[in-house]
Parts: sequence; C-alpha cells; structure tokens
Amino acid sequence: MSTTTTNAGVIKPVTLPLFNLSCSADAQVVERVFKREPGVVKVYANPATEKVYIEYEVALTNPDKLRNILQEAGFGPKKAQVSCRHCR
Repeated sequence: MSTTTTNAGVIKPVTLPLFNLSCSADAQVVERVFKREPGVVKVYANPATEKVYIEYEVALTNPDKLRNILQEAGFGPKKAQVSCRHCR
C-alpha cells in the first residue's frame, strides 16, 4: 500500500468491496456520497469489479469510517438474517 505526502497531509489509498449494486447509476451515488466526506481526496466506484477505490487524508478520516459510510449508504455487506421461525 502506498502513502503519499502532500501539502494537505498524508494520503493513503484503500479499496473497499461494493454490495447491492443494481446499475451503473449506483456507482455514481457511491462516488457522490464519498466526495462529501471530509478527507476524501479521490474516489472511483467500479461497478464491474464491485469495488470502490478511495484516496483519503489520514488526519481527517480512516478506513473504518469509510466502511461505515458505505454501509449507511446501503452498499455495504448485509448482515445475516435468520429466516427460520425455530431459530429466532
């Protein structure tokens, strides 16, 4: 993993998996969500690979926070749901 230092601070890349994409417009939604996040320098959501590539400023955000944003936007992994009435 590479790290870049700029006038803005230390910038690191992270790649996160995307879930629940139904069309390429969803990738644009993902990009808009991350572009609003302080510290995100670059973002590219690729629906073909189902991944989002992010460059972020270390002082302002971190991978865990970015994963939470993805989850809240509805593009994170779904939590397992119990469907059997005996297992509830």
